[in-house]
Amino acid sequence: MNSIMVLAGRLIVCHRNPLGCAVAMTALRVLVDEKLAERADVLGEKFRSALRAINSPLVKAVRGRGLLNAVIMDEEMSSKGRTAWQFCLLLKSRGVLAKPTHANMCVLFY
Repeated sequence: MNSIMVLAGRLIVCHRNPLGCAVAMTALRVLVDEKLAERADVLGEKFRSALRAINSPLVKAVRGRGLLNAVIMDEEMSSKGRTAWQFCLLLKSRGVLAKPTHANMCVLFY
């Protein structure tokens, strides 16, 4: 009753749950058919380019992969003494999901 799938060179074993196997196969089919990974790469690059184009002294670096992105802030350049935490709260109030990590980084979920 084991199902074995190979995707992108990785072996995935779905053990003793036919419904779980069917759900996993359908999810993988959607990922491939709708080219979700490729679309995430394109949209993520557009997003990072737009963030870099802001050219703010507060933005030290922008990095990411796909739709998971991070802004590294130079908090010393803030005239109001704002922190990455406060920046994340501002983003939240504007409908952007962000999480502060380390002292000066916000991870953005686009």
